[in-house]
This record gives sequence, C-alpha cells and structure tokens, in this order.
Amino acid sequence: MKKLVMLNLTDETTIYLYGEIGSDNGITDKDYVSQLDTLPVNTKKINLRINTPGGDIFQGYAIYNLIKASKVPVDCYVDGIASSMGSIIALAGQKTYMCQNSMFMIHNPASKIEGTSDEMINQANILDKIKNQVVSIYCDKTGLSANVITDMMNKTTWLNAEEALNLKFIDEIVPDVLSINSSAAEFKNLMPLEAFNKINTCNLNKSIIMNDKMILKALQLTDNATMTDVQEKIIALIEENRTLKERFKTSEDKAIDDLVNNAIFNKKITFAQKEAFINLAKKDFETTSQVLKSLPEYKSLMHFIKESNDQENKKKNKTDKPRSEWTLTDYRKFDPKALQNDELYNRLIKEEK
Repeated sequence: MKKLVMLNLTDETTIYLYGEIGSDNGITDKDYVSQLDTLPVNTKKINLRINTPGGDIFQGYAIYNLIKASKVPVDCYVDGIASSMGSIIALAGQKTYMCQNSMFMIHNPASKIEGTSDEMINQANILDKIKNQVVSIYCDKTGLSANVITDMMNKTTWLNAEEALNLKFIDEIVPDVLSINSSAAEFKNLMPLEAFNKINTCNLNKSIIMNDKMILKALQLTDNATMTDVQEKIIALIEENRTLKERFKTSEDKAIDDLVNNAIFNKKITFAQKEAFINLAKKDFETTSQVLKSLPEYKSLMHFIKESNDQENKKKNKTDKPRSEWTLTDYRKFDPKALQNDELYNRLIKEEK
C-alpha cells in the first residue's frame, strides 16, 4: 500500500497524507514531491487529507513549505489526527478543516539526545530555535500571542474540533462523513460489507452517478435481482456487521485500555487525558498507538546532564591494564577496597620501594 496516495477527480486532486512523517515506513518529503510531479495538468485545486501523528521536524517543514509555495490552491482536511509536525502541515493550506471527531495536538519539539553535557546544551539551544519557529507559525494562523501559544505547547495541548475552531487553528468544521467524489472502480475490490458501508457513509452527490447496476454489483447480486433481494441482502449485511462487532468488542476494548493505561504508567500522558485517548483509539487504534509511542517519557535536562556525567566518570575510572600489573596507585584509583587485604597491601608497598 502506498504511503501517500493521490486521487484525481475532474479538476480537483486529493492527496492522502496518512501515516508518520519521515520514518522508514512513513511519508517523506520526496514522497510528496513525487505526487506533485505527477499532478494532472488540469488540476485547479488540491485537497490534502491528513491523518498523522507527526514525525521528523525537517521533513515536515519541507512538506509545509511545498504546500505554501504551491501555485495550485491547497486546502487541508484533518480526517483523524494532526499532532506534532502534523499540526504544522495542517496549517499550510489556504484553509484548514477538521472533521467533528478528529483531534489536533501541539507540543514542544523533542529530540533523543546523548553525549556530553555541552552537546546536550547545544541540542537544547537548537530545540529552542525550532520552538520559536513553530510558535511563529501558530501565532500567524490564530492571532494568539506568543505567550499563549508557548504555554499551550509547554503543556502539550490536545484540541477537539470545536476548541481548534474557537482558537482559530482551523477555519471550519466539517461532518464526520464528508461529501466525497468516488468512482465505480473504487468499489471493485471491496468486500460486500465494505461496499455496503461505503454506499451508506458516502454522500453520493451529483459528482458521482451511482446507478442500480452499480449497487447490485457492489452487493454481489445479479442484474435481475428484485428490490426485495436488495433489502434482504442489506439486512443480512447489517446482522453480519452487528455479530462481528459484538464478537470483537471485548478484545478490542481490552487492547485499547492496555494501550492507554501503559502510556499513563510510562508517564507519556496524564490520567486526565485517558478518556480522550480511549475515544481516539476506538476511531483509529494504529495511529493512536503511533502517537503514544512517539511521545517521549518525561525526563528533565538535569537527568540527561547527570547521565552524561556518569558516563564520563565511568570512562575516567576505566583502565585496560591487567590487574596483575596494577601498582599501589592503580589500586587506590580503581579498587581501593582491595587494599584491605594486608598481604596485597604489603606486597605493593615493597614494590613501591
């Protein structure tokens, strides 16, 4: 399955940015460029559909800048989640929309760092510069002050659609089930239940002609099927769907609870955020799992400095000289407790003389 998918309909092109940004199996800036390179010449508008936990900062910046520089107007839609760098990309378009049940998250940029205290302090300075850039982007979109945005980022703020709209991160809320354009080809590889769900969840407006034969084909019925056959098929599919939901609900709920409780235990989220993440996982378990995995466990800068100092001390207290060649000075430096052995101590004293 492609990481970044493009669907062209008439003079509008939809690009689906679904997945982590910049990871080995995620979406890269080159993936986005490749989509632009194959953009149909008749495209007058791009709809960017977003469902991402975020990811690499600089890959995300490249995608953001490509959207900003696009000669073709781009509108951004948050279909599931736009967190971290995903929330930046969502603001790159001319307008930003959120589905009623989607989520928007902003937080401070983070980095996995190791090395000396000087190296970590340098990394912290880089993160501060990146943070200032991000604050500026949010301020330009919302009109909020830098102090307000900074406070929200420091707290790691999750916003539902209403909250994002009130704070002007987005321009409009759209229904959970969007009016989308489709083609008959999209139904050919669907299972019957999937076809039924698609027919009933899509707003099939005048841009698509869904005739009787297409419906019969989607339901895997013959051309001479009656309306009674259609109704019975739909009722059977509804019952099948209900049975499957009941069968897997218990195991699904347990997996979601385990996922969220584990994140709380590891101090990645607070208990107050539990219900919001449970609801999010019910909608998209995989993406929520990626989000929680990407959130770092809280550790202060002093923790990293102490860790680095401990590593440096270990290096200083290490010698490659075999113990049989140790002098009194070596024992005093690397293993002073061993000198409590009188025989060893007396031998070393004699050797010193």
